[in-house]
Amino acid sequence: IICISDLHTLPLPPLPPGDLLIIAGDLTEGTTAQLKTRLTELSALKSNYAHIIVIAGNHDRALDSDCDEFDTRYLPDKGRIDALKAREEVRRLFRESEAITYLENSTTTVTIRNRTYTIFGSPGSLATSKRTAFGYTVDEAVKYLGKMSEKVDILITHSPPAGYLDGGLGCLALRDVLWERKPRAHIFGHVHQGRGVAL
Repeated sequence: IICISDLHTLPLPPLPPGDLLIIAGDLTEGTTAQLKTRLTELSALKSNYAHIIVIAGNHDRALDSDCDEFDTRYLPDKGRIDALKAREEVRRLFRESEAITYLENSTTTVTIRNRTYTIFGSPGSLATSKRTAFGYTVDEAVKYLGKMSEKVDILITHSPPAGYLDGGLGCLALRDVLWERKPRAHIFGHVHQGRGVAL
């Protein structure tokens, strides 16, 4: 299993082949053009992996229809229509891709070497402003995480849980869910200085 996150506008690094590639959010800085390019890059990797699973992060604004960054009220009519169409097109491309599985508070199952794993992915993180894609309050975190099935083998979130490689920015509700559900693995990103592994 190969795990990366927080690419932003960096090129994809050289990645070893594997059974499963997981990208835990912040694929880009959030424009529709950047997201289309990233999807093309990821699609080109399909032959290296049996499965590629992707979630968005707080910077992937064009994938979040509720993000204020893409408030189109003040654009001229044609600009507003074009922006909304572009955003919906990129969301559709991610949802319908045959090369990747895009999770947005949703679950999938994959079979690797004759073992089936249930994987839940959530792009949410604690909102720091209205420009935070998939941002939630502490109270809303319970709602987002409530969509998770009872049995999850691999949990992918953009946000870290409180107290684990989080630089003080982790989510208490996520930590509580981890303690309750006990997935085999939790992959997350968001806090760049918190990169690494905690066992």
